[in-house]
Amino acid sequence: MRTFYMLEKLLGADHQFDPEITRQIRRHMDEKRSAQLKCATLFHDIGKPLVRTIDQNGNIHFYGHEQKGADMANKICKRLKFSVRETGYIDFIIRNHLKPLFFFTAGREKDLTRKDLTRFFMKLGDFTPDLLIHAIADTQGKGNENDERNAAFIRFIKNLIHRYFVNFQPRSKAPPLITGTDLIHHFGLTPSPLFKTILNRVEERTLSNDLNDRTAALIFVEELLGRRIKA
Repeated sequence: MRTFYMLEKLLGADHQFDPEITRQIRRHMDEKRSAQLKCATLFHDIGKPLVRTIDQNGNIHFYGHEQKGADMANKICKRLKFSVRETGYIDFIIRNHLKPLFFFTAGREKDLTRKDLTRFFMKLGDFTPDLLIHAIADTQGKGNENDERNAAFIRFIKNLIHRYFVNFQPRSKAPPLITGTDLIHHFGLTPSPLFKTILNRVEERTLSNDLNDRTAALIFVEELLGRRIKA
């Protein structure tokens, strides 16, 4: 319940972000969305008792609790007559609530690139701020946020929130630099699954600020085709 309390503070008048980011969060987390995130927060660890294990050193683990918890929450949402959209939201938050921690851990093992950040944001999409806010509340809810690792995690997540709203979101709303029509007219390609691969690579580079205009995007596609994709 402490996580729920910390979430309410984050969504309320808590001053943990600069004024502009606070405004962005409030714009993103409207009343209905906030209620759904609170619901997901109540359910997010319900899978733990069913997957609890103790290793030979006496350490307790909850491997896969996010998947089990999401499955359980799905059934609860159906019994409570939640809409498909509401159920999907709660499922996504619970099923992915460890992703910010995994990303933080990856960042401690190697320097994260702009491409890494972009891929993280693209995978989580519009749910990114919700999951990041939940991650802060969950850490603060454990009551040991002054622990060096937890403090570093919270700083990392706050930085991600800032980068999402300041860098990623504005670019994601801009028109694409090229479309499938360009692939047909400029490269003589016929519609196929390759289109999605190419356009995803272009979008990724655009959102990473590596491509800034149509000409650069077309040159990049030409290079991709020369290498038969990857990049």
